[in-house]
Amino acid sequence: MLTQGKQTTPNYKVKTRVMKPEDEWVKVENTHEPIVSRKDFNLVQELLKQDTRISPDKEALFPLAGMLYCGDCMEPMVRKTVPAGGKKYVYYVCSGNKKDKTSCSPHRISEADLTDSVLYLLQTHIESVLTLEEAMQVIEKAPKLKADVAKFDERIVRKRAELEKAEKRKLNLYEDLKDGIISKKEYLQLKAEYDRRISEAETAIGSYEKEMKLILENKSSMHEWINEFKRHENIQSLERSAAVVMIKRVMVYSADRIEITYNFEDEFARCSEYVAAYGEYSRKEAV
Repeated sequence: MLTQGKQTTPNYKVKTRVMKPEDEWVKVENTHEPIVSRKDFNLVQELLKQDTRISPDKEALFPLAGMLYCGDCMEPMVRKTVPAGGKKYVYYVCSGNKKDKTSCSPHRISEADLTDSVLYLLQTHIESVLTLEEAMQVIEKAPKLKADVAKFDERIVRKRAELEKAEKRKLNLYEDLKDGIISKKEYLQLKAEYDRRISEAETAIGSYEKEMKLILENKSSMHEWINEFKRHENIQSLERSAAVVMIKRVMVYSADRIEITYNFEDEFARCSEYVAAYGEYSRKEAV
């Protein structure tokens, strides 16, 4: 970021410079070639926000540190080492229950089971992401894509004309009632009919615009987040760098039930909606 105008002088006679309030500074983003990419910068920031404390008996940070929460009370899950038979077993327990036994159930999960489960769920999610990408690529290569967009545009224009016609006739109804051309009963019946037509036209326009917008969505930006998962499509072990990029939060419930909130879930939902909308439209066109 380039920042200018931090200092000024009270007037042309006074040479002493004084600092201006920060909200009066001139700031310009992206004026210099970045030393690191925006993606790497965001990753580092995410790592810094996580709980990066390392247990005294461990040399490396646990891959899910700072991401583990109790699914029941939303308190963090904390590490607990249990010695038995000359060995040490590592578990994660609810910190809420540890502080107050009445606040939550005393459930726990072993570090080994937790890591294996998260890895499996992550691998499954990556497969879903890659399957979604394949569907998007098929759609993008479809020769009739532009023709489909044109059809949506034509339908929107036609529905807007119907909407304007119904609104105009509805407005004229009151004048017809005043002039005695129609009765009050006829007025109410016709008004209800035009209200129905207006509502149907508005719903259709909204649906067509939504489907067309999904088709016209910027495909390159869609693929950017997919590449984050694609880089780890052959993941065989859970590593810190991969976990931070793909996972936002891991919720641990009793009976070792686990739920994962992934990064880019909004983007995943938007792409899924795009594929579903296009598939539904293609199905209707084929009928």
